[in-house]
Amino acid sequence: MKTKKIFKFTVSLIICILVILIFFIVMFDSQVITTESINIKELTDNRDSITIPVIMYHSIYSNSNKQNKYVITPKALENDIIYLQKNGYKTVFLIDIINYVKKGTKLPDKPILLTFDDGYYNNYLNAFPLLKKYNECGTISVIGSEAEKYTKTIDTHESYASLNWEHIDEMQKSGYVEFLNHSYDMHSLNKGRKGSEKKYNESNEEYQRIFTEDATKTQDLFYKNVGFKPVAYTYPFGRISKDSYKCIIDMGFLASLDACDKKFTAKKFDDSCLYRIPRYIRSDTISLKNIIEKNFA
Repeated sequence: MKTKKIFKFTVSLIICILVILIFFIVMFDSQVITTESINIKELTDNRDSITIPVIMYHSIYSNSNKQNKYVITPKALENDIIYLQKNGYKTVFLIDIINYVKKGTKLPDKPILLTFDDGYYNNYLNAFPLLKKYNECGTISVIGSEAEKYTKTIDTHESYASLNWEHIDEMQKSGYVEFLNHSYDMHSLNKGRKGSEKKYNESNEEYQRIFTEDATKTQDLFYKNVGFKPVAYTYPFGRISKDSYKCIIDMGFLASLDACDKKFTAKKFDDSCLYRIPRYIRSDTISLKNIIEKNFA
């Protein structure tokens, strides 16, 4: 009799445990499905395309008397950032745009890309603190030979010095800056070649070899010094030869930046829009406000 009671109790206990386990399994499964549904909704973008302002800065120098087409003051940059925040714009990285095009991932309602060409040290000194202060991000295109030079000389003059690899590493790790390849030694107009253009009478094969070797050198320097390779190439001075297109793709660059004043439209699942992305130059006389209200109002 006693054995039967123990048996019945054991069976009842097992049944209770099974019921409790089934209950928790159902609840857990339901929660997983719900969470996945939320993530999918947050990470997908229903727009097929979006027009994005892409702005091109250069030197951010504190001497207001030195402002020109390629130089503005930190205060001018700060006013730009304040303007875009007041008007609902949110800065994004180029990789965010690439992911929107390739994967359909979500972008802010009013994205904007702020790019800084040439990798001046004053970008670290003056622009970087503003990006952190306002929780915005920027994209800097680095000339490999300049980064190498100023890593050796340790010169940090505000007006002319370039970022060294220590600056680049710090900025990239902060999460506020991404970096692009701006050639190794093609940022010149007086070395027999204009930027990364093809020379007159230069064969396609020779040009593509030289272009690839130059860009690869900067990619390798990035990897050696800071552990990553830029995802895109920025043409020096916007000087472009169509024979470079195949090189860009073969090297694995996911995008390239031009320097012409045109609107850029990112088109979902159309990779071609990512190459030769046009940009509006921000000079001392043309504020971000001017650019937006003239072209994107």
